[in-house]
Amino acid sequence: EVQAEKTKAAQQRANINLNRYLISTTIAFSLLLIAIVSFWVNMKFKRKNKLLNEQRLQISKANDELEDSLNQQKTLFKELNHRVKNNLTVLSGLVYLQEVSEVNQESKNSFLTLRNRIQSMALAHQTMYSSETNEKIKFQTYLKDLFLELNNALSKDQNILLNIEC
Repeated sequence: EVQAEKTKAAQQRANINLNRYLISTTIAFSLLLIAIVSFWVNMKFKRKNKLLNEQRLQISKANDELEDSLNQQKTLFKELNHRVKNNLTVLSGLVYLQEVSEVNQESKNSFLTLRNRIQSMALAHQTMYSSETNEKIKFQTYLKDLFLELNNALSKDQNILLNIEC
């Protein structure tokens, strides 16, 4: 009887140990599975991060190239406008020299008209070039400047009242 009780107690401990073994094995297997999945996800994220970093570098390089190109175009645009302004000034000066050397008043008036037209073109160019956005020009301001320029050139001793509403 004592032996049977010891056997029964030993079987119960064996069953408990077997249950503990099965639980430990299940937990170990689950942890191993979690570790494998975590490693796989980590590797996938590393590949994606590497790809994103490469794309970010390419975008940064492309942005730098575009910015350099834009700066170069701005410089060329400024140089072009400066040359146009200089050419119009030289042209106006040459017409003025011809005007001064003329004896005939009708010819002088023709050269004066031509010079005023050139100065009007220069003023239009300067207005367009100096506008901040190069898209919008305040027309009333342009007309006022234009007519003041013409008034100064044409009305030697005359008083001309200028009123522009547009």
